[in-house]
Order: sequence, then structure tokens, then C-alpha cells
Amino acid sequence: MAGGASPTFGGGATFESDMPAGAGGGAGATFESDAVAEGRPAGLGAGQVVGAVIDQVPLIDADTAKLLAGTSKFVLQQDIKWVETATLGCIPQKNRYRVIDPISERVVMIVQEESNDFVRCFAKPFHSLLLNIHRTDDGEKLGAQVMTMEREGCCSKFFLGKCFACGPGCQDGMVLHAGTVQGKPGEIPKSQAIAHSKVPKWGGGLHPTLQVMDRGVSNVEEPYAVVRGPTFFGGCTELFCKKDFSVSKVPASWKPGKYKDLHVGDAATITKKKPQSFTGAMKQLFTDADTYFVEFKDPSMTPQQKAAMLGSMLLLDYSAKLHLPSPALQLPTPGFRLPSPDSRLSARAPVCNLTPCGPLPQVD
Repeated sequence: MAGGASPTFGGGATFESDMPAGAGGGAGATFESDAVAEGRPAGLGAGQVVGAVIDQVPLIDADTAKLLAGTSKFVLQQDIKWVETATLGCIPQKNRYRVIDPISERVVMIVQEESNDFVRCFAKPFHSLLLNIHRTDDGEKLGAQVMTMEREGCCSKFFLGKCFACGPGCQDGMVLHAGTVQGKPGEIPKSQAIAHSKVPKWGGGLHPTLQVMDRGVSNVEEPYAVVRGPTFFGGCTELFCKKDFSVSKVPASWKPGKYKDLHVGDAATITKKKPQSFTGAMKQLFTDADTYFVEFKDPSMTPQQKAAMLGSMLLLDYSAKLHLPSPALQLPTPGFRLPSPDSRLSARAPVCNLTPCGPLPQVD
């Protein structure tokens, strides 16, 4: 609310579940562990911060919850796929990401895409997929799968990415599940859902926008956070400028679409980093491997709400990459743009996120 006090997250109090209401402790509780034996304050897990809150209804495993509760920032780095790079995107590969703790520089999670080869070849980046999120101890070997991100896309959402988000068939979104789930994206039961996000109807104007909500998809959807990106991004601007996506808390009195009433970035900031070296610049020009940095600013965010931010970042990496079937269909934009695997027959995302059909679809 403009000029008013900034709202706080409910510490998971708004989560609904079939689990007992008291499971895992109440909002604001701290982790119990062998803290005393290890010389840490009581209630504090290894590597965790004092007063870290947990979810009222915990759905993710305890180790992952401790990891997320104790972090205030992390880096999401996409791996380079050399076959895709060498063929200029004609043979698109499954994406793979690393979640890095920037303080210890340790890889803490690995994200592996699961998708249909045929659909991915002709519809990337708007294809249906599952992203399997694993813990890792050495940064290479996959550990236990702790979460799964579900994204329904082409072909069940044929108009995804082709026009304004005027209805369910062209609204992008994701559902984040605890543990392992299987099935066709869009048809997976929501019993393990942690949170979901989607592009609001009619998008967010000239800004990529996501609304983040608790648990599974329902008829009544009240976002607790809104992710908003810049109007101009992509193309040669990515070589020289970082791009910030603000995560803002949503007050109870907020009316959808009134983005000016939000305190911009009071929950977190997601930054698409610019290249720091010549090698990084070449990587930016010739591949679709991006790096994102997220910093959480609200201490009341719970582990599952932080996990929802990770899922939203992953969705943004797909949704914010414009794919047009031919360079002739792109709006004229300044700057020299080279072909890349991200766009196959077209040049990389133009400087402006406007398309011939309107703004780039928004992610909520």
C-alpha cells in the first residue's frame, strides 16, 4: 500500500493441507537439531541463522527446509549444452541448472529438465516439462529429489507465448511439488503442491509479471507475492546491463493490477547478471545459458516460500526467452544481434520485449 506499512508474509500460516494443523510447529518456530552438542544456540540447525522461521505445514523434507531457511541469497546458473550450441539450437537439449550458495561457492542443488524430445525440438521454450530438483553433496552427483516443478505448455497450451495472456490457454505458469511426482504436465495431482505461480490474465502490461500463490491451483487464487521484470531486456542489452526482477509482497487490500500500490522489491530481488568477462560475453552471445542471482530481503519468508521463488526463477528462464519463427516477424530493434540456440531460426530475444502480438506473456 502506497505510503503505508509494508505487509509481512504469514510464515506459512495461509497454507492448507491434509496434514494435522500443528504438524511441524507454528509460524515463526525455529529448527530443533543437535545444536547444543555442536555448540550452536538451541533451535538452530547447522549453517542456519538465528530465528529462522519454518512453515506451519511443512511439505518439503527437513534437510531442504533447513538449507532454505538459512540462506538469504543464492545463484541459479544454467549449464551450457554444446550440441545445442554447435547446431545453433536446431537440436535443443534438456536444460540443466545449478543452485549455488554464493557465500561458500558450493553447489547445493541440481535441476534437471524432463521433457518430450519431439515437442521440445519444435516448441522450446514454450514446451511442457518437469524440472526435477535434487540435492547434491559434490556439485555433480544427483542426490535425493526434493522438489519437482511442473510447467504445462505446448501442445496443450498451443497459444502460449503467441499473444496476450487472455485466457488459460495462453497463460504461462508452474506448480512446485514436494518430492517426486510423475505424470503429464497439467494433469498431475496437486496433493504435494508447495506453491504455484502464473502470468495474470492480460499479462502485466509491458513488464514480465508473475503472481506467486500458496499450494495447488484453485478457483480462488490470492497471490502473496508478485514478480515484475523490466520492460526492456534481451539482445545486446544483456551484454552491458544487469536486469532486475522485483519480488513484492501483496497486502490483503491489494487489487489485482494495481502494481503501483506495491512496495517494489520489499520481499526479494532477482537479478539476471551481465557478463563479467570476455568469455562470459561470448557465452551470452552464442548460448542460452543464463545466470540469475536472488537476494531475499524479508526475514519472515519461510523455506517453502523461498522454494517458490526458485520455481518462479526457473519459469522465468523459459518464459522470458522470446522465440519467434522467423527474423522477419521480429520488430526492428537497434544493436547487432547474433543467432543463438535460444531462438534457432531467429536472432536472440530483441531489445524490447514487445512482439507482433503484444507484450511478452507475463509470469506470476
